[in-house]
Amino acid sequence: MTNTYKTEAIVIKRRNWKEADKILTVFTKEYGKINVVAKGVRKLSSRRAPVVELFNHTELMLHQASFLDIVTEAAIHNSFETIKKDLVRISRAYEACELVEYLTGEDQENEDVFYLLLSYLEQINTHEPASTAQFKRQILSALGYLSEKDSIEQEIDAFIESIAERRLTAPRIYE
Repeated sequence: MTNTYKTEAIVIKRRNWKEADKILTVFTKEYGKINVVAKGVRKLSSRRAPVVELFNHTELMLHQASFLDIVTEAAIHNSFETIKKDLVRISRAYEACELVEYLTGEDQENEDVFYLLLSYLEQINTHEPASTAQFKRQILSALGYLSEKDSIEQEIDAFIESIAERRLTAPRIYE
């Protein structure tokens, strides 16, 4: 049995850890939301640092460890460069990633949510995206919190905050 596995992932959160590492929260097609360690990516000489940036769609090779799985290899599918050059697009992408982080449990595979997030990031990257409210409805529906018939447009953020049991913090500069 091998202790390594490969997965397609979107980086939805990252935070510094120890002297040169980062803990990444990634949403994967096969495993859902997982936390992994990217060792050495804070060093100036790191070749993996650009691959594990926020919003990136990546292919990760992970080694199972007792604490958190460790990124051993990383390849980029899409870095969404247009998003990273525009404050309004960044705001929308942060909000989308925050929703996925708050509304999904760890290690719960949900391919629909993965493709919804990927599609929304691609949409933000290439042209003016559909409304954020529409994306929120799609995520809530994919996770089973909302049926297609429900109408909660006005209080959708309050509804999401009640499910997540925390306030949404992503800055909104597009309204």
